[in-house]
Amino acid sequence: MAGTRNPAAVAAPAARRTQQERTAVTRSRVLNATIEHLAQCGYARTTTVEVAVRAGVSRGALVHHFPTRSDLVLAALEHLCERRLAELEAGMSRLSGSDDRVGAFVDLMWSTFNGPLFAAQLELWTAARTDPELYARLYPLERGFGKRLAQLCADAVGRDTAGPFYELTKHVMRGMAVERLLKADDSERLEALERWKGLALVLGRDGA
Repeated sequence: MAGTRNPAAVAAPAARRTQQERTAVTRSRVLNATIEHLAQCGYARTTTVEVAVRAGVSRGALVHHFPTRSDLVLAALEHLCERRLAELEAGMSRLSGSDDRVGAFVDLMWSTFNGPLFAAQLELWTAARTDPELYARLYPLERGFGKRLAQLCADAVGRDTAGPFYELTKHVMRGMAVERLLKADDSERLEALERWKGLALVLGRDGA
């Protein structure tokens, strides 16, 4: 019969998100916006007002979740560390089929230092140097991140190699990432990265 609607053809209404789900979405938007703003504009220009605009939320909603700027940037750092670790863990699944796990791990590590996440992290380190409150809250987060990163390295290249290899790789990566902030040309850094892979293989044999 013309005009009769088929109940099966009528789309069911989308399920409404719970308050907890809406809160999680808002927090994620705010934290990602904070990381982006830190990386692009620096710590001094990262304010709750600027982040609220970037995240597309009211300042009142932002302050409800993060009462102070310190609360906001430290929560963003924790979120940032989780994002970096998630990137590494996702890459780890591809290392099992590599003939050169050490070299593959070096490339994987560099991919997380060579980008905006590390730039945002560096902004907080620099600010913490002269901000005792920020330093006191930042240092435990960084130690926890470092321990988890070392564990990922041990899983990737073996425990006998991981200790010295991880520490040296971490410092090499940090130095190159800081240099990259001022010198965009990657040619010399990529050459240094290949040289470090060769040295890391020697280190791995010595530690085996």
